[in-house]
Amino acid sequence: MGGPVYREELNVGKPTVTDNYYVCNKELSIEEFAKYIRQHWGIENKLHYVKDVTMREDFTTKRRNPFIFSFCMAAVLNIMRVKNETNISEALHINGMRLSECIEKYREIL
Repeated sequence: MGGPVYREELNVGKPTVTDNYYVCNKELSIEEFAKYIRQHWGIENKLHYVKDVTMREDFTTKRRNPFIFSFCMAAVLNIMRVKNETNISEALHINGMRLSECIEKYREIL
């Protein structure tokens, strides 16, 4: 199963429509298909976008074992979300983006 999905969004203040095509190896109803696509974008928006933009992961100079660094950033995000931080950027700024300070602050849930 597969099909096009049209997304409307604001890109630098201008409305933009993008065509995305999704393919799935299961037979799904339209509602189920839409649900899985929303879940995919939920992960993209809540994890990858935050790591890329807020934590500037794409600009990191970590070249040896970058997955460990990425895992640590994801762990920090998860800890902050468990503690109901509503503004990840602000929480990172307050903690100075230092993993050790974040761990110390949220130690009780570890």
